[in-house]
Amino acid sequence: MSKLNNILKENYELKKELDEIISTVKENEAKHQGFKLVQYSCLLSNNLYELSENTLKYLEDIFNLDRVALFIKEGSYIATSGQKEIGSRIFIESSDAFDFTFLEKRTYSGDNTLILHKNFTFKEFGDKYSYVLSPVTDNGKITAAICIYSQDNERFNKNQDFDFIKEFSLIMSISLKKLNNSFLLEMQAQTDYLTGLPNKSMLEVSSDVWLSNFQRDSKPFAFYILDLDNFKEVNDLKGHIIGDEVLRKVSVAIRASIGDNDMLGRFGGDEFYLFADARDIDRLKKMEKDILTAIRYVGSECNPKVDLGISAGGVIFPKDKENCCTFSDILKLADDRLYKVKGSGESGFSGVTNDN
Repeated sequence: MSKLNNILKENYELKKELDEIISTVKENEAKHQGFKLVQYSCLLSNNLYELSENTLKYLEDIFNLDRVALFIKEGSYIATSGQKEIGSRIFIESSDAFDFTFLEKRTYSGDNTLILHKNFTFKEFGDKYSYVLSPVTDNGKITAAICIYSQDNERFNKNQDFDFIKEFSLIMSISLKKLNNSFLLEMQAQTDYLTGLPNKSMLEVSSDVWLSNFQRDSKPFAFYILDLDNFKEVNDLKGHIIGDEVLRKVSVAIRASIGDNDMLGRFGGDEFYLFADARDIDRLKKMEKDILTAIRYVGSECNPKVDLGISAGGVIFPKDKENCCTFSDILKLADDRLYKVKGSGESGFSGVTNDN
């Protein structure tokens, strides 16, 4: 009887052990399939926000992590220019954070006290958490870092195999390069080759932004169409190469005359468009005067000198709201006011800071 009990006990323990192994295998298979989803999501992301809120969140969910973050080295990708944070999991950090931490291009793991640079710490967890930091490289240079965190201080240690995060770092490198190249192509498609200003195709996108800002913050804005006066004389007297140079100088002169939050674009030819914050009418009056002065100065620098001027028609939204239900209405009204100025034979502005 004792022998039978031992056999049953051994079978029970063996069955329990097998069940645990099968459970672990199934769990690992599920994680493996989930990791494939993370990789596909990474490669198929259309922008950095999707990378933050989809791909990195999937990684958190699948591996039961408290935090996954992507730190991007400042200046590595033009797509991150001027930004400090994208979504809730992507952060743009200064280069010394990478130089001090990744003394070698290898994965680091441990608890909080071993992180070599404070930029990669998450104080919201306190001091008791473990982490893995893995560099992301492009052509041998470190451009970013994948960082995963667990509030379980024993979760990650030096004896573990971190091949999965190294593999993910390679996938992330490919994704970041793809997104950056897509961003560059989009920028080129939306940028005027001659002046570097947003081109006509950006007009609709920009109008949506300014209208959305008004709807959200009740922030009024002015829209202008600007047309150079006597520019034909430049081309006739000096040729088109000099004419192109004058257009570049004009774009620089106008940009120097407007506010940091205003936006100048080029329609094409000698026509430009301008969105400007309209909360301060006195500022707009000064801006219009500064633009006229700057354009005349550009004309005076031509050799021979040209009586260069600028005519502009403008609209304030929502002051002119009764005449403008859509941006197409704003555009038409600004254009009508522009041609009133052109018809007068004198350079100047109409529709924003004066009577129409």
